[in-house]
Amino acid sequence: MSFPAALLPALAAPDSSIRMDRDTASWFASSMAVGMIFGQVAASFLLEKLGRKMAHILCIVPGFMGWVLIFFAFDVTMLFIGRLLGGVFVMASLKVGLCVGSEYTAPETRGLLFSLKMFNFIAGTLLTHWLGMCLDWSLVALLATIPLVASLVVTSTWPESPAWLLRRGERRRAEDVFRWLRGPGELAQREFQAMAQAQRERTQKPKSMKEKLVDVRVLLSKKEFTKPMISCMFLLICLEASGRHVFPAYSTIIMAEILPEKMDASILPETKDMTMQQIEDFFVCGKLIERQLNVDDPEKQAMVGAGVLK
Repeated sequence: MSFPAALLPALAAPDSSIRMDRDTASWFASSMAVGMIFGQVAASFLLEKLGRKMAHILCIVPGFMGWVLIFFAFDVTMLFIGRLLGGVFVMASLKVGLCVGSEYTAPETRGLLFSLKMFNFIAGTLLTHWLGMCLDWSLVALLATIPLVASLVVTSTWPESPAWLLRRGERRRAEDVFRWLRGPGELAQREFQAMAQAQRERTQKPKSMKEKLVDVRVLLSKKEFTKPMISCMFLLICLEASGRHVFPAYSTIIMAEILPEKMDASILPETKDMTMQQIEDFFVCGKLIERQLNVDDPEKQAMVGAGVLK
């Protein structure tokens, strides 16, 4: 998200091999949103057809390819393609990550894991601004592939999600994986039995579209769900309207315009403060979902995590 802050000032330099005018730079910074649309659709398909592990592996591929294209870019077209692939990766990994967090982790640690999303975003913004100040933009793009490769290696060691295996009818394998993830404790066994029973009922009594709409209406009628969601909706509107995505992308340009000429504007001053605040939120908000919102279902926790901690 914040890579344009390192790239655009470099392309504006007189000795830059790639030239980009102001209008093109604006399209480049916002082009990631187009890739996010495809990432959203692709993630839904991959999660359903190939499982959580393979979906997470495949969503890393466009991100890696995007950074490689940006590293080797010799014209604006390659930069745009790399940015679009980055958008596919961002949205796909977000959706797959929420699903993985809700199905692989225990309820008491699930909210804490969801809070990592925003923490990683702020930490990545700070790191990108700092690297953009010290290194060439192409080298920053190359270094950005390191966490993707590490994530790919770690993901290859995962077992498949027990919830997805149950949906495929592989109960024995699902039980083995669940025991490997949560241990052989009695509480974990009760949770697995409840999950298996829910899947059995869902399979034996498939719901019609009308019944599904009724379930949605019942969910939306619960105050413990609707009140936080409405509050978060207005908070997110305020966040988006205040330039939440504009500042990470154009921070160096904005600060260079308003600060004295000799002052270094390579890193947005608020970034370090936001990072420290997110470290605190990581420990505080991690318990918010289970304790204050009292949401126990993994799918609902994923929804709340996407809204509260976006």
